[in-house]
Amino acid sequence: MKPFKVWLRNFTAWKKNFLTSLVGDAIDPLIYFLGFGYGFRALIGNVNGMDYVEFIVPGIIMSSAMTGTSYECTFGSFTRIAGRKTYRALLIAPIMIEDFVVGEVLWGMTKGLLSSIIMMLFTIIFGYFPGWFIIFNILNILLTTFTFASISLFFTSISRSYDFFSYYFTAFISPMFILSGIFFPVSSLPSWAAFISKIFPLTYSVHLSRLIYDKTFSFLMVLDIFILLIWGLIFFYLSMKFMKKRLIT
Repeated sequence: MKPFKVWLRNFTAWKKNFLTSLVGDAIDPLIYFLGFGYGFRALIGNVNGMDYVEFIVPGIIMSSAMTGTSYECTFGSFTRIAGRKTYRALLIAPIMIEDFVVGEVLWGMTKGLLSSIIMMLFTIIFGYFPGWFIIFNILNILLTTFTFASISLFFTSISRSYDFFSYYFTAFISPMFILSGIFFPVSSLPSWAAFISKIFPLTYSVHLSRLIYDKTFSFLMVLDIFILLIWGLIFFYLSMKFMKKRLIT
């Protein structure tokens, strides 16, 4: 598969410094897990009958998937397009632009999956992670990473400099991280903030992850999956369309 060649090229470049990359992927979520989880637990105690650390575990894992994918498909992809001219070199080979986009999405998904697996290992070490949850939540992680890879690659396709990504992370990723239900229930937010929260795709990733963690299987899972798919497919189409314009010109 031609997209796999793009993925393999990225993997080959990444594995030269994979330890540094893995450490970087692990630091942020670990800080939030320890800082918020153990720091706030003394003040909050329980949330909806759950220990506070246990409450945030499903959300922290999904936020790791989001951030790992988003950084790779913004700064990483932009560097390969504008900095290292990787795409121009690959254009010489018999690979279509569609293959580039699919390969980048797959690589972004891989980085997000690695980030979330690292976070899952930390939660296992601290005793907050049932083994059966891994299998079911991996599917959620893959869907979430596809969604954010597509969104991030779209913003990369319209970006002309690294500075543009500050808007993406400040106005989209950061508010979503706070309001998506990771650290407190969405129902506890003011009505206007809860409305904004329900727009964000991460809200549905976190909700789905928490349902799986709680072994609460319901129709709401189908709704979460459907909304994530809609986000992912729309932005996959847009990233494909705008990346073609970007690379051709």
